[in-house]
Amino acid sequence: MATLQRIRNRAGLLIGILGVALLCFVLGDLLNSGTTMFNKFKDNAFEVDGEVISTGEFSRRVEQRVNMILQSNPNLRNLTEEQTAQVRDEVYQEMVRIMALKNQAEALGLAVSNEEFQDLVSGQQLSPVLMQYFGDQQGQINRAVLQQFISDLNTDPSTLESDQQRAQLAQSNAQWVLIEEEIINERLQRKYNNLFSRSLMMNDLETKASYEGTKNSADLAYVVQRYSSIPDSTITVSDSEIKKLYNEKKNNFKTSMDLRRISYFVKDVVPSAEDYEAAEKELEKVKERLQTAEKPEEVVDDYPTTPYYNVFVAQNKLDADVQNFVQTAADGQVLGPIKDNTNYYLYRLVDKTTRADSVNIQLISIPLQDRAISERFADSIMTVLKDGKEFTTVANELMPQSNGGRLGDVTEEMLAQNGFDHSFITACFNATSGELLRLEDRRAIRLVKINSKSQPIEKVNLITVQVPVSPSSRTISNIDTELNQFISVSGNLDNFVTGATEKGYSVMANEMLMPTMPGVGGVQGSRQVVNWAFREKVGSIDKFDYTGKRVVAIITDKIEAGYVPYSATEVQSMLKPEIIREKKAEQIIADLKSKSATTLDAYAQVMNGKVDTTRFVTFSTQSIQGLQYEPVVNAYAEVGQLNKVTEPLKGENGVIVLSVLKREEQGGNYDPKTIRMQSQNMYNNIASRTLSSLYEKLKVKDNRVNFF
Repeated sequence: MATLQRIRNRAGLLIGILGVALLCFVLGDLLNSGTTMFNKFKDNAFEVDGEVISTGEFSRRVEQRVNMILQSNPNLRNLTEEQTAQVRDEVYQEMVRIMALKNQAEALGLAVSNEEFQDLVSGQQLSPVLMQYFGDQQGQINRAVLQQFISDLNTDPSTLESDQQRAQLAQSNAQWVLIEEEIINERLQRKYNNLFSRSLMMNDLETKASYEGTKNSADLAYVVQRYSSIPDSTITVSDSEIKKLYNEKKNNFKTSMDLRRISYFVKDVVPSAEDYEAAEKELEKVKERLQTAEKPEEVVDDYPTTPYYNVFVAQNKLDADVQNFVQTAADGQVLGPIKDNTNYYLYRLVDKTTRADSVNIQLISIPLQDRAISERFADSIMTVLKDGKEFTTVANELMPQSNGGRLGDVTEEMLAQNGFDHSFITACFNATSGELLRLEDRRAIRLVKINSKSQPIEKVNLITVQVPVSPSSRTISNIDTELNQFISVSGNLDNFVTGATEKGYSVMANEMLMPTMPGVGGVQGSRQVVNWAFREKVGSIDKFDYTGKRVVAIITDKIEAGYVPYSATEVQSMLKPEIIREKKAEQIIADLKSKSATTLDAYAQVMNGKVDTTRFVTFSTQSIQGLQYEPVVNAYAEVGQLNKVTEPLKGENGVIVLSVLKREEQGGNYDPKTIRMQSQNMYNNIASRTLSSLYEKLKVKDNRVNFF
């Protein structure tokens, strides 16, 4: 009984312990087994009207787009960070646009049927989307290549011989899914645009008004006093005036994204005097090696910045110092070191010759996958060519997009840089014009036609050793210490700009950042600074390390999505000139009215100008000769009284006084159908922009800056 009573007395404590244990169990399950839900909450690249696009989905789309770009540009190995950022933003804009389009299409009952889609990929009028993937050099969609690509998609993976082939098939299928989406979305967009633009068609009253606005042209005489005749410094603009104009035009400063301001400077990490001294000592050893080496090209292997291709280059394309050297130097002689910025150069002359600077060639390459088969195939093609069949025709039959195998005019260095070996290059430059060659390297059998050769010139085979001077670890450490000391002393909003300027750093003060920017200051890889600016609070300061550069930045302001405040420098710089122009116009007009001038000559005298004329001005003229864009002149050309001098008129570029000298019809009959057709492009442009206006109505939240 005593034991039972003790249990009863401690029941409250036991219940509390069990409650805590149960809570820990639930939380543990949520944070461990339930990480998918937790990550889904966090993994939000952007959302449109509550529909979340994960970072994984967005990254997959970007990767697919990058792969397609690389595949369509064989000479492009990788995209730069800036190019990738651009692709990332294009994919984002496209995905949001498509989501907006689908919402509208569903509401309007617009769709693309299966039959319609099949017609877009195999019918008479193919989708224009296919042009960017299957277009040829004549600006046409290559139907054969397109249909072969689609046919290959149906290949059974189990019938393929290698994992590489199966991976290629999977990649092609993934690409086709994207292409299908693009085709459908392009057609939906076109349907939507047509529906919208047709609703904007001119009625009879509007076509008549358009005709009336262009049928009459006028010749005018005018005098203008430009606003630039009054210095901006003489005009005072108050803060209240800017704020008043801002409130009138507030929608012009609406932003759908958060913005940040930072002040920053970039410090170059460059070699010190000690680094140059160390490099000069190294150069003495390198020069001795280059002079004495039996295989001097091996010296280049230690400094691969400037590779040696073992080819002849035009002597007249060398720098002046090197030209002078090779003209008198003997084989094996060395020039240098020659300093250029942070590099030293040494040159050793290998040989001289006189031969063509370039050759014009056509090429058919036959890969050496199976030597026996490749050799028989090459021999049969060579026989066809020797029998007189055009090289261009044969090349196009074998490779439909090869442009006849034309490489054009190529130099020895160009061929070497593209992977052709020494024996191939030598054979091409030793051959005669019109000669057919059968050459072979470790990769392929090459059938070559020498179309023509340039005139022989003096050329040299030259070894170049580039020895860069790099900042030592000690130099880099000193620079980092210097910047860290600056941060500790001036790392606040009050002292940053002043302190950096006093130190001699070139400061970019209060620069506006958008979350989509690829970086700052043109520094490669500095997207990290943008990410940091949107994650940290105002007043945060940091140093960012990049190859050859350091960036020190401080966050100076945070602007939430909505309206950019009127106090912003960008807003002030847009509104203040407009107010200044208005005040100048008022000042000029008041001054002119006080002079009581009545003729153009009299106005010209008081305006310190002259009377000019302009002809053939209609209501619709966009740019008037001598005046550029001046709508007030367009209006007077249409309705102004003949031979009457106007009052001073406020224009876009100055105050204008004018007189309509003559007005006459330009001829042409009223044709409402033609007028409607001419206006259709304008309506199509308006329709294409309507989806952009829908963004404001959609609840779009862009979180990409937190992840990319």
